[in-house]
Parts: sequence; C-alpha cells; structure tokens
Amino acid sequence: MEVAVFERDDSPVSRLQGYRPHIDDHGRSALEAALPARSYELFLATAGVPRPRTVVYDHQLNELWTRACRSRHGGPRA
Repeated sequence: MEVAVFERDDSPVSRLQGYRPHIDDHGRSALEAALPARSYELFLATAGVPRPRTVVYDHQLNELWTRACRSRHGGPRA
C-alpha cells in the first residue's frame, strides 16, 4: 500500500491542533491482514488508546450527544 502525506505546517509539533483517525476493531483486523507484520506492529506502537465513548460538542462546548464504543466482543470497552 503506497501512501503520500502532505503537511503544510513546518513540523508536526508546530501547533497543538489536529485530527487522529479512529480505527475500530474491524479496521484493525483489516490492517493486520493487509500490512506486513513489522508495519502492523509500528501501527500498534504509535496508535492512540481507544476511548470508552465518543462525545460530540457544539461550538460553545455544550455536549450534544454521547455514544459508548463497543469492543470486538460486543460489550463496552473497559
């Protein structure tokens, strides 16, 4: 899989905002099947820790809704 990343900032730490994609259990399984073992291990080592829930806020930081995230086994994440 070939990927190109284009950044406009001088460096990844030039400002504190950004976005990190969320990859669920199905996506992780697909990556494990598609990537060489070393690349998948690098993905795991640099991936963020899944949160137990997703919260959406409005522009005034009022909570609009919350959704619990589920693990591969169907129950809530610990």
